[in-house]
Amino acid sequence: MSAAEDLFREHCVRGVRNFVQTAVIIDNEAHIDAGTETDRPRRATRLPASILQPEIPTEKTEQSRPPPKQAPSEPDLENDRRAHALNAKILTDAFHRIEVVCGLYKPTSDEEAVGLATKAAQHADIVILDWYLDEQRNSRKAKDVIRSILKRDREENGRLRLIAVYTGERDLPTLAKEVFEELEPPLTDAGSSFRLDGNALTRGDARICFLNKPNTPLAVGPDVVGEADLPDRLMQEFAVVTEGILTTFAVQAIAAVRRAAHHIIAVFRKELDGCYLAHRCRLPDPEDAKDFATELVVEELRNIITMADVAERCMSADILKAWVDHVHVNNNHVFRSRAAEEFSTEMIKGWLEKGGLLSKSLARAQGLKNIKDIEGAFFQNGPECWQRSLEFARLSSLKREPRGRTKFPGDWRPTLTLGTIVKVLRAEMKIGQPPDDVPVEYLVCVQPRCHSVRLDRKTAFPFQTAVRSPLKFNLVVKDDQTEGTELLVGWKPQDAMMLRFEPDAVSQSVRATRTETGFVFVDSDDLQLLWLGDIKDMKAQRNASELAGHIHTAGVDDFEWLRLAVTDKIDFEVKTAGQDNKGLGDPEET
Repeated sequence: MSAAEDLFREHCVRGVRNFVQTAVIIDNEAHIDAGTETDRPRRATRLPASILQPEIPTEKTEQSRPPPKQAPSEPDLENDRRAHALNAKILTDAFHRIEVVCGLYKPTSDEEAVGLATKAAQHADIVILDWYLDEQRNSRKAKDVIRSILKRDREENGRLRLIAVYTGERDLPTLAKEVFEELEPPLTDAGSSFRLDGNALTRGDARICFLNKPNTPLAVGPDVVGEADLPDRLMQEFAVVTEGILTTFAVQAIAAVRRAAHHIIAVFRKELDGCYLAHRCRLPDPEDAKDFATELVVEELRNIITMADVAERCMSADILKAWVDHVHVNNNHVFRSRAAEEFSTEMIKGWLEKGGLLSKSLARAQGLKNIKDIEGAFFQNGPECWQRSLEFARLSSLKREPRGRTKFPGDWRPTLTLGTIVKVLRAEMKIGQPPDDVPVEYLVCVQPRCHSVRLDRKTAFPFQTAVRSPLKFNLVVKDDQTEGTELLVGWKPQDAMMLRFEPDAVSQSVRATRTETGFVFVDSDDLQLLWLGDIKDMKAQRNASELAGHIHTAGVDDFEWLRLAVTDKIDFEVKTAGQDNKGLGDPEET
């Protein structure tokens, strides 16, 4: 039985095993051989010091320093070939046994290896790369392949990626440091920097690990991995990237969809086309059938994830409690509030299992001073807690935004409709020019979706105004280099304003234009509005309902005592009180 702190890591590895489907080997010395893996001699030889931890020169080390390299003899060449050779038969079979499709690309000297390697790796979950991709024993191509793969991933707004450098060269920390120094901005800019840790580089969505082939001279230890054992080791390396509650949930959910992908396609078979076409013919507005088709597929995907019981397997109380032990023991995390009030792991587990932390009675019973600061217990410090909360607020509220999410197709443009968030772009004021008629910086569109399409003339769109408000807010957008800008949106009629737009002739809707600044809407008075994102459909509808509720409020004068009787703002004990205020009743008889 594993220790409690290791249960969460095992959970993450299981998620990776379900998720990974494809791997690609890029190695010019790979060979297909049905023979068994050659055992290398296991000699307890002291490794030379890494440049990351240089030895202190002593008389002994000076005497034991190896002589300068000379031209290799025939036996040396044979040993070198054995060290760098890769038995692709053993490796691909090992992947196939765990139901992972593994491809092989063997570069030659007369082809453009970097471009072909990048294409080969495009759709692979795991990339296994040799340190030398030519006969000259030059690592330049391998470094260029790594840079090219990461650059393409960045152009796609990032993706989960494991690159394993599998080599016959020893001193892996030195190789890792060389790659680390190659990954200069923009590949390691703010928010996407790699962290160098021994013989691995890690960031939020990618990991580059360095492992030795089985015949590497003088190499010993856990980082020497045979071809047959490599897939299992790479699953553990991949799990380092996905070592999180939400990440593993997403990995398991996508794994369920991947496994069911062909089944879902088979459900929407061509024999049903007539039903869909007849449905479209019956609709007053036939274009509505597009959203209908989208919802059909989305509901099937939702059903697949639900039927696979992903939430129960990844979000149960037992998994969350295992996470508490994991971060406390393995990451040395201490759970405490901003006021330095320390919480025990058992207390955290109790809250996760039973909830109700904001109950004042529970807080008093447990001696808590500040029940509003529970988020701080799960982060290293206050600023990190606030930034991650802003990021999660955007994720939970917005279905799309310009930066940091899924890459948009080249011809895609935002459509102005219910839930669209925009920022007013102010033109430089000229002498004698009147100021803009829009008094605020941010606007949220509340035009109903059915009134945002099939437009054939200039149309007025209603907006609710919003202002920056870091101390009291109900919406978060990404408007700068931070994780979020806090906005307070007014959802009352007095916070509304109208702007008029000319619709696009083809789509018959108001579409933004792609500019260097971003996607920009332009109204009929040439006011420019920068698109900041779209609120999720149900949240946008709820906001519109809140606005409608204020509009529908009936102006009736109620008996105030009766209006407050449903609250705790009147004294109910007066019913049994014996108080007698003289002088307020009938006059006394004399």
